[in-house]
Amino acid sequence: MTQPPVRHIRLLFALPVGVTEKNIPNPMKDGGTMAELSPAAKEYLRVIYMLGQGAGVRSVDVAAELGVSKPSVNKAIRILVSQGLAEQERYASVFLTPKGICMAQSFWKKEDIIRSLLEDIFEVATEEARRDAKRIAEVVGEGTFEKMRMYLNNFHYNN
Repeated sequence: MTQPPVRHIRLLFALPVGVTEKNIPNPMKDGGTMAELSPAAKEYLRVIYMLGQGAGVRSVDVAAELGVSKPSVNKAIRILVSQGLAEQERYASVFLTPKGICMAQSFWKKEDIIRSLLEDIFEVATEEARRDAKRIAEVVGEGTFEKMRMYLNNFHYNN
């Protein structure tokens, strides 16, 4: 059996120096960590970040991406704004704050590493790996995730 081509991890985003996923404050609870954010809040942050890439995002585009109603998106955006993760003027695009960007980058990075692991090691089809990585990223513990990341780095280094 031939070895599949090696794809390198796309480490597109980096957290600021001294900031780790464990010490980003949770805007939903004082003194919490981002691991305590609801899955819905994480998904909205991720999608706004993905669609915007530093620019503003229209709520209708977020609704289309997530397959939800525009009123649902507007309610979620109001919550993100009240928690300091996003900014939006009335009838305008939504922008993530630096704190929101940092959190979204971390979620994105975690999903990307898990997706790479599924594709490169287990040869899972791209679309299935993407869907599964989102689900796994929600429940995997930090210690387990760190081991997955190290294993994938070693795999790419040795192949």
